[in-house]
Amino acid sequence: MDNAHVGSFESPTVIVIPGPGQLGYGRVHHLLKIMNEKLLIRGVHISLTPALKAVIETKALKLLNHHPRIVRVRIDFEHDQTKGPDNRFVTKGHIEINGPDLIASATADDGYKSIDRLMAKLEELLRRRHQKRANTRNDERRQAPAVLHGR
Repeated sequence: MDNAHVGSFESPTVIVIPGPGQLGYGRVHHLLKIMNEKLLIRGVHISLTPALKAVIETKALKLLNHHPRIVRVRIDFEHDQTKGPDNRFVTKGHIEINGPDLIASATADDGYKSIDRLMAKLEELLRRRHQKRANTRNDERRQAPAVLHGR
């Protein structure tokens, strides 16, 4: 384990740290702090493997890095056996942010595929929220009349 660091979470998790010069110690320490404070991952009717947990953490950290105003991200990974003969994996995401919370869920036959679909939905919700706020802020009807701007 030349590039690995074992984090101090609820269960041992291996985080791969880039080589020297790629990412400073302060940045890594910051990411570990974010994971401890802002990221909640839970398995419902299934125990999460370290690999599955690592995938969820990496994808959720992308959300947290792109949107610093997120208060908390909660991911529930569920194995639902009542949806028919085949195994179904349901991943539910809840983003706590200033204003209304963003909630999404995704279902697939493969657990990793359901995680990918959920993260795509959450990114889309965040993008729409940001665009809606920007459009409202820049709306011409909300601007002061041109007389006040000295035009």
